[in-house]
Amino acid sequence: MCCGYFEKIKNSEISVETFYSRRIKKILPFFSLLVIIDIIVERFASSSLWEGIANLSLVFNLLPDLNIQVIGVGWALGVIFLFYLLFPYFVFLLSSKPRAWIAFALSIILSLSCIFYFHKADGQIDDRRFIYQAMFFVAGGLLFLYRNQIEGISGRNSILLKILCIGVLPLIVISVPSWLSNIKQLVIWIPWMMLAIHREHRLFTNKFTSFISRISLEMYLSHLFIFQIVNLIGIPHLFGFGITSYIFTYVLVLVGTAVFSLVAQKIIQCVCAAASRK
Repeated sequence: MCCGYFEKIKNSEISVETFYSRRIKKILPFFSLLVIIDIIVERFASSSLWEGIANLSLVFNLLPDLNIQVIGVGWALGVIFLFYLLFPYFVFLLSSKPRAWIAFALSIILSLSCIFYFHKADGQIDDRRFIYQAMFFVAGGLLFLYRNQIEGISGRNSILLKILCIGVLPLIVISVPSWLSNIKQLVIWIPWMMLAIHREHRLFTNKFTSFISRISLEMYLSHLFIFQIVNLIGIPHLFGFGITSYIFTYVLVLVGTAVFSLVAQKIIQCVCAAASRK
């Protein structure tokens, strides 16, 4: 988002109409297709209709109760779209590096406040709330501000960055208290994001990652739908219940979501093109 729109928003070079139209055109058609399929599968149950309407608004992260079962993984899309709504404010917060660092510190404090104070009535943390995840968006903005320095890392510093990326991986399997969960994710995510920005590598710069990046959101939103189809057919247990079945199912769902995403995108493009000609 920062790479495409930061300077344009900051310098008033893009209209509100253009900005939000592009975001909605990217998200809504495919998401609508999944919501409609889910509602049909649920036989137009009243709960599905209410939740479907909330989903299609794209602002469902603002609801007091986020327990939406229709496209349950769509909660992340709710967080992302709220970020789109607030993006001009993020541009303001990131307009200078000192202000951006202050915003980052405050975002961590606000995330912790969701754990220690602004929790749900039953005491459980609702990690789907935007304010709980905002620290990652601000951290991404900081990396954008320092992108030139990160791209220019070379020699010994480049080696140290790669060592750091490998060194933080064990944290993935290490359990931490709930208040440290987001901090742990930041510690893991930031070095790898720096490596992705860094020029001296090909891990994230190749045809495969370029292909996946174009349909990554669609794959995320549809992966449970594809898994349910695979599960109904009984494929996950063809090889028993061991690691072989897990790997086979994982690869099958990955390929299935990619194919479904590409086909759905093509159908949506054809429908939109036909509608625009009328």
